[in-house]
Amino acid sequence: GASAVANSIAIGNGAYTQDGNRENGQSVALGNGAVTGAKSTSIGNNAIGGREGTITIGANANNGALYSTVVGTDSKITSDGTAYTVDLGFFGKKSVIVQGAVSTSYGAYNTITNKEKVFSGVANSIIGSVNTVTNSNGVTIQGTGNTVSNAYKDMNIVGDLWDFFNGDYSSKKDSGAIAIIGGGNTISDQLSSTVIGFGNILKGENSTGVFTAGSKNTLTNVSNSLVMGDNNKLTDRKNVISLGNNNTVNADDAVAIGNGAKVEAKGGVAIGAGSVADRAAGSEKGA
Repeated sequence: GASAVANSIAIGNGAYTQDGNRENGQSVALGNGAVTGAKSTSIGNNAIGGREGTITIGANANNGALYSTVVGTDSKITSDGTAYTVDLGFFGKKSVIVQGAVSTSYGAYNTITNKEKVFSGVANSIIGSVNTVTNSNGVTIQGTGNTVSNAYKDMNIVGDLWDFFNGDYSSKKDSGAIAIIGGGNTISDQLSSTVIGFGNILKGENSTGVFTAGSKNTLTNVSNSLVMGDNNKLTDRKNVISLGNNNTVNADDAVAIGNGAKVEAKGGVAIGAGSVADRAAGSEKGA
């Protein structure tokens, strides 16, 4: 049978609703094994949304985050229970789990996994299927088969997170801030970067500020750079502009424009297909 707290509805074998720490009732659980927290809705067999303010729709969908939305079969937002602790002085300390808060996932087989980091999963947004986001916050994905990991910044629970709850999304700049449009892209240990296209790889050590558009580009430890085209590879570079396919940039502060353009010197500029810059812009040959 089903079980519902006051001011709630539960329909389905083993379905039930539950009150929260701050709110009571106002919940709907429809489906065998469906579960909700306060002010929540769960629809589908084994659709589980145990926290306050969740919307969970789809068979086996799982939503373990405050005020988050999961719509899609077998999609989930998980938390390992790592909490933020506030010292209230005379009133003692209070812990709250905010992992995954105010996140959304629309599509099947999406996963937002949060472990050990207090603000992991906060303000992530996915539209598409088979995407995976791990220990990251402020991630926006539109597409399929993308993977993001460790795009993470600590947040101020009194400032940044409170702004999210009140609709001020400008605070997203203080999170991992990754945006993806496309499919099969992989981003790890990168911050404040955008990828548009398919099969691109960005990986680093808190590298930041990259815009990439195209397919099968691989950027490793690259920061503050613009790369547009296909099959470009950059490693340990910063302040690079590369427009074209199969370009090679082996220096910082460089510009490569044209298919197969190559820059070997810091500050070099190569323009034209197959062009080579082996000295800084403005320097004389042999200098």
